Amino acid sequence: TAIDAVDLLSIQKELETCLDNSPNVQLVIAGDLSVFEKFEGIPETRRLFLPPPSPEDIPYVLSQFDVLLIPLRDNPFNQAISDMLLLEAGVLRIPWLASPVQAYQEWGEGGLLVDKGGWCEAIAKLVNDENLRIELGRKGREKAEKREKEIMELFS
Repeated sequence: TAIDAVDLLSIQKELETCLDNSPNVQLVIAGDLSVFEKFEGIPETRRLFLPPPSPEDIPYVLSQFDVLLIPLRDNPFNQAISDMLLLEAGVLRIPWLASPVQAYQEWGEGGLLVDKGGWCEAIAKLVNDENLRIELGRKGREKAEKREKEIMELFS
């Protein structure tokens, strides 16, 4: 994915606090075993590691998430990333929480933008509101379908 270890570890303490406060939440980390190992204080029953996916496995890996977290530090590389991960989440109706990089602000549907320091609160909001998760997933899917329609019109 577009998330590297440093980006995810930048919110490690917030995630650990959130997991302490929400015993029904499981942390799923895909791709980087070294990041997974940094969360060794979380019981093994509450964390899951998935190996780096091949492009064709991305839908399966994403389907393992109830909420997709995309923390990104504010730097030129992250500000230039595409919205592809949000598109993929939208197709699968997965709500997301993401840093407010330009592409994600422009996408705007299917999740919530989170400023530094607000991750635990945002996670708790989605954990505690199933209707909000469903609504965000629906909006993300609609946005993904709209994008598909726009692309098809370009090539027709």
